[in-house]
Amino acid sequence: MPTDSSSSSPPPPPPPPFASRAAHYARVAAANLRLLNRSERPHAADVSSGPFFEGWYYKTCPPPAGNGGGGGGGGCVVVIPGTFRPAPRTSSDPSETAAKKKKTTRSDPHAFVMVFRHPNSSQCLYYAYPIDAFQILDPAGDARRDFGFRFRIAGSEFADDGFSLDLDPSFLCDSSPEEDAEFLATVLRERAHLYSDAIDKDIAAVIQTPLRAYPKIAYAVKGAVRFSDIARLPTSWWAPSVMGPFRYLPAMECYHGVVSLHHTTSGSITFTPPTDDDAVDDVVVCDAGKGYVERDHGFNFPRSWVWIQAHDYAVETGSTVMVSVADVPLVAEDSWIAAFVRLALPFGWGHALLARGRIAGFLVVLHHARTNTTHNLSLYNAAVLDDLAFGLLPKSSSSSSSSSSSSSSPTSPTTTTTTAAAAAAAAAPAATPTPPAPPPRVQSVRLVFSDASRRTRLTLRVRRPLGVGVPLFGPAFASGGMRLIVEESIADVDVQTTLEVDGKVVFDDLGREAGVEVVGDLKSLMKRAGPWVSRDAAVVVAAAAVAAVAVGLSVWLWAAAA
Repeated sequence: MPTDSSSSSPPPPPPPPFASRAAHYARVAAANLRLLNRSERPHAADVSSGPFFEGWYYKTCPPPAGNGGGGGGGGCVVVIPGTFRPAPRTSSDPSETAAKKKKTTRSDPHAFVMVFRHPNSSQCLYYAYPIDAFQILDPAGDARRDFGFRFRIAGSEFADDGFSLDLDPSFLCDSSPEEDAEFLATVLRERAHLYSDAIDKDIAAVIQTPLRAYPKIAYAVKGAVRFSDIARLPTSWWAPSVMGPFRYLPAMECYHGVVSLHHTTSGSITFTPPTDDDAVDDVVVCDAGKGYVERDHGFNFPRSWVWIQAHDYAVETGSTVMVSVADVPLVAEDSWIAAFVRLALPFGWGHALLARGRIAGFLVVLHHARTNTTHNLSLYNAAVLDDLAFGLLPKSSSSSSSSSSSSSSPTSPTTTTTTAAAAAAAAAPAATPTPPAPPPRVQSVRLVFSDASRRTRLTLRVRRPLGVGVPLFGPAFASGGMRLIVEESIADVDVQTTLEVDGKVVFDDLGREAGVEVVGDLKSLMKRAGPWVSRDAAVVVAAAAVAAVAVGLSVWLWAAAA
């Protein structure tokens, strides 16, 4: 499989002048406001330079074989199309430019399609295309719709009601061994920091659990999947998207959107191995399956985050939960607004103000299909994150504890400074001879949210085995390309979901084949999270809400006058 040699290229040149950067961020801000109520749509028509990224996350879970889904059922397939535009270079090497004309790399402005699945038969497949391969399709019939989008990347098409794939292996752009090693070191370092004070004698060995080494197979992927019975996220003037009034802020680092909370799928996806491979085509039949679609766009990913999504519930069929807790700035650190603040407030005051503007924001949506009710316990609705805890459980406890909602809470790790022994154990290779391996472990995450009145309480208990995650590519503008920065698990992941209203349990079910991401410095995130009772946090949220409403009213008045 081809590898991307851009990881060994020299560092990117200095950034462009301030005026050019300011103009770029102004164009992105204008596009964000123009598409305020259509956040599912591409920004490519308005944004032609970087730094900027956008991507759509399609998750399809066929039913188990024998449950009406036909052969090839079971497991999940995730497809992520999008675009990446790095910051413009002020100079270029002619020899490097000539080499890149032969093949698009992950450091170029490009369109991409990522594909991975469970059961995993290969690493995440990353197909990179020239940026011109991304084309927005908006026929007259679609232009009058209140919701929707359609675009093409080379021979593949994507829309809010389905997608079709025609991915040629010649466009694969795999990670290099150096990138794989760097990503693994980052994952182990983050684990060591998170569990630095755990007193388990086997903790040093546990945090060294490596990621499963999936083979790198140059698949050709073709197929089409259509959606029906689509459940949309309710919106209003206060919450034009899942981000609520924060969507009005024009220069945030990353914007999140939900396209489909839940839908029924039909169709199939075929994975064809190389012709010299003895393996046969693998067909994933998606008839009577379940799906979910979301999107992100902006200037960068957050520093750290926890993301959970589950829609494969056995009892509460058709229901979905999506939770995102992230350490995010209200103003992108590299934006022209941040640059102006740092320039206008000398002596470090500008930096202090921007640092104070970082929040542990959370988006929480539970769609209860049986009652056709969508519960939104997000930060902007004055909800409270009562608890965020991480633990390590013996693998044998995963099946027993996840089968019942009345199981005890996962063991919470201590969360103080990293010990030198744990950090060294994470970074150093295993000694020879290797000591007896400790029992396999399952990472647990416990989150508890309440509404402002404390009448509604949502509890999620997540369990995922260590080492089964798939490395995914994400925007890394500091290094000038798409790099391995995310470990996502969809294999053997359970989310016990319990919703209580007025002390009565109205939702209690186990979501399987869930998507889970735990990335970055989680200790810092935990410090910022928790009940929002501090004066500083209240001031930040109140100021953001006032600014959001003011900007929104200005936009509507300007649109009406025009």
